[in-house]
Amino acid sequence: MEEKLLECPMLNKAGQLQILIKTGNRPYLVNKSDASQSLPAGTVIAAFGKGRFKRVMPNAPAEGDDARKEIKYHLERPEQLLLHNGTLCALSEVVEAKRKSGQPGTKLAYHEMVDDPQPSQPGSFTLKQTHDVRFVPQPAAEVKTETEGGASGSSGQQASQTSLATLLPPQAWKSHCTDIIFSVKWAAVGLSPIRPLTKDLELPAGRVVALF
Repeated sequence: MEEKLLECPMLNKAGQLQILIKTGNRPYLVNKSDASQSLPAGTVIAAFGKGRFKRVMPNAPAEGDDARKEIKYHLERPEQLLLHNGTLCALSEVVEAKRKSGQPGTKLAYHEMVDDPQPSQPGSFTLKQTHDVRFVPQPAAEVKTETEGGASGSSGQQASQTSLATLLPPQAWKSHCTDIIFSVKWAAVGLSPIRPLTKDLELPAGRVVALF
């Protein structure tokens, strides 16, 4: 039987929605309000909090369990979704806007971009990863929880939406209605913390949706 490990409110939904994590790395979204809640594409479900980016050298040995929590930054196609200036958009749209601005430096960090114009998409391009760069989340702080019988203990987990994503393996946030999307900006590295974002989702009052 699944057991509840923790529950925390979605701050961007004024506490109307709760994120519930049960044993087996199973996240759920619970609507505790009296009305249906709509989550448009790009809604932040949980963030990875603070962390750092590191470069992994070719043929580097595995680093054990910690490596399982790393999220690889890999741009694969122009249609890939990103979060830029708070807006969910395709990589091709970000590149096109930069080119139209007339500003120099339309390059993608850790990737090689080669123009590949198509009849229907004159601004199309191909991508090749040049460096293996990964985001390493900072471990969430411990939080005191109350066990059955009223005894207090430490779950080792932080029930906060801003770092909730670090409590599960990254793969747990890739589902029929969620994915890990990179937030990017035009800079030397071009990245800010990674966040899982929802696709369009309608959750009726009093209902639960499994995010796996």
